[in-house]
Amino acid sequence: MLWTTTEKRQRVPQLGDRDEFWNFTINSYSRYNWFSFNDNDAGHCCYYQVSMYLLEGRSNGFTPAEYHEKITDFRSGSNKQLNFIGVEYDPLLCINVISQVGFGIGDLFIDGANDHIPSFMIPRGRRESVFVFTRQSIEYRLTFDWFKMNYICRDQPWICTMFAD
Repeated sequence: MLWTTTEKRQRVPQLGDRDEFWNFTINSYSRYNWFSFNDNDAGHCCYYQVSMYLLEGRSNGFTPAEYHEKITDFRSGSNKQLNFIGVEYDPLLCINVISQVGFGIGDLFIDGANDHIPSFMIPRGRRESVFVFTRQSIEYRLTFDWFKMNYICRDQPWICTMFAD
């Protein structure tokens, strides 16, 4: 899961931003159980998280602390709309398999989908259930609250207690 925004701040990137965010992430990686649906990413800390900070946080003027606060704030809210889906098309199943989701501010961007296939599934082998969405319904059904209840809180129940809405 990542947080993306169209918000731009006037902060100039600092030389130590990458290392500072790395330290935030390595200290919280196991607590938040950050993972990717992509099996190739399993168990790898913290390259993906740092690259997302550099791309989405630092480049938009967020300090490492501000961006870390955004991605570890599990409260529900209007600033957490689905705005990114990373997918891999599976020709054997003839479906777009979701490997990444992002919530934040901005329009939905879908990366890697086969545009001729109207269906998406989540996840690939991590749950006993498979959830299928149509292209028309995904933005409205795959909400932050839905993802929080079906994925985040199943692995880290304390998050739903701490961030009860």
